[in-house]
Amino acid sequence: MRCLPHPLACAVLGGLLSTAQAGPTEHPVPTGAGTTPAGSFYAIVGMAPANGDPTLCGSRTTLVVEVGDEVNFCYLVYNDTPYENGIHTLNDNVYGDLFVGMPLNFPSNSIYQYNHIARAEETGFHDWFWLAQFGAEKYGAAGQLRLVVEGQPTIQATPTSIVADGSSAQDVNVVLRIANAGNQILRWELNSASSHPTTTGESSSPLGPPSTPSALPVPAYAFGGWDLTSFTSLNLRDPSILIDLVNPRPGNIIASTFIGDDFSKIYAVTSAGGGSTFAIPPNTLVRLATREDALGAYETIGTLDAPVGADRWQGLKWDAVSGNVYLFGRNTLYTIDPATAHVSLVGTVGGPGIPAGNEIVTMTISPEGQMYGIDWTSDTLVTIDKTSGAAQVVGPLGVNASIYQGGMDFDPSTHTLYWAGFTVGAEGELRSAIYTIDTQTGLATAIGDVANTNTFVLSSLSLAVPQSACGEHANPGLVTPSAGSGAIAVGAPAQDVTLTVHTRGLATGTYTSELCLRSNDSQMRSIAIPVTVTVVDSIFANGFETTP
Repeated sequence: MRCLPHPLACAVLGGLLSTAQAGPTEHPVPTGAGTTPAGSFYAIVGMAPANGDPTLCGSRTTLVVEVGDEVNFCYLVYNDTPYENGIHTLNDNVYGDLFVGMPLNFPSNSIYQYNHIARAEETGFHDWFWLAQFGAEKYGAAGQLRLVVEGQPTIQATPTSIVADGSSAQDVNVVLRIANAGNQILRWELNSASSHPTTTGESSSPLGPPSTPSALPVPAYAFGGWDLTSFTSLNLRDPSILIDLVNPRPGNIIASTFIGDDFSKIYAVTSAGGGSTFAIPPNTLVRLATREDALGAYETIGTLDAPVGADRWQGLKWDAVSGNVYLFGRNTLYTIDPATAHVSLVGTVGGPGIPAGNEIVTMTISPEGQMYGIDWTSDTLVTIDKTSGAAQVVGPLGVNASIYQGGMDFDPSTHTLYWAGFTVGAEGELRSAIYTIDTQTGLATAIGDVANTNTFVLSSLSLAVPQSACGEHANPGLVTPSAGSGAIAVGAPAQDVTLTVHTRGLATGTYTSELCLRSNDSQMRSIAIPVTVTVVDSIFANGFETTP
């Protein structure tokens, strides 16, 4: 099969939709409507909002729409070969085969067009594959379009806590109902250990991560661009999609953080440099809104009273354990008051195994309160003492880090350390990618490249994931859900999950646990559902209750 040269013929293009009308509509386009490379035969795909005229063809590879909007996928097939007839097949990942083996009276030097109208439901990708055959000769093209659907899923779960009475003679069941009251598809995961309990009494054993990889997004914000001018959001599970929120932004920012679980505003410190002229000067603490109704609006909190020379701020993170906000720059650690911008010195960062003149280029803090940094000069992950700045080497990253580091942050729901790294390959090639870092060894593992990998440096990575310890008080195996994950479309019925409370064989007494319901609802990323079960003598067992 050939994929013949054309700027978009084999490009990576996306969108996830539901069919509004079955199948594409064929519309011949007059010869000469486009330019084709000599002797080529290929297809390209573009999209645009559907305006009622399916003869029109959009050229966008990324489209932002609202839930329910109709989108026109337009397939253009170019023929500049001596062949006049062909058999065509078009397949995509959402609809399957749009047409199979369709013969066409396809003259030489002509262009044909196919339109497919669909209704937008959620942000995602729409993969397509086209194949044509003339005798023994095959031609093909593949691509991917990206559709950004504005909207918000809203999770509702009832009951909010489980109270059950059972006996040692048999297990009891209770139904957890999960609903979507929003205007975008809801994806949820319910975490619980599946083994039967082997001990009795109260337990606070932590819930482990899901046994299968999570499909939920990991939402994050960053300041990016080669000259660090834009404010973007992304899903760390797929860093190829960047949503530009504010460009230009008000200052040169490479250090930012959320405070508490308030993701409506992000705190940032402006630094010197940046290659652009900004509205806010260096050494200023600012607060930017991330809400849609005020996106990018900012307020100046104050000028930092830091020592002269500490004007390149490479880390700003809130610590969930101490409640302090830590500021890092020029290998010096500070605390900062987010209400006044007052800065207090902690100490110089350094220690055994860390080269003199080291360059710690980014910093973050784990949910347990441990501070981490990356030393650019030795390409290692280090731990940093929050009270003194004393540092120790964890281990090598396994990649050649550049000085342009994009920051790192923890996902407290999974204890995963993410790093937006800008690395240099063996031949000097640059790579901007999202990595996870093993906090035991320091090894970095790439998830995927950031969009525009050679020019887009992400900085000050800040995850919009709650710090709340959902599932911290789980009793492994006490409760088993009938389903561990699901998806609920807009307007679809609620989904019922049967929770089996394993009281069979337990001694009399009270047992507690906690389920963790996570979702892509940005306002309610995780819901802790406490479980209390009282095991009584089987003679007195009388069922269960639920507390709304």
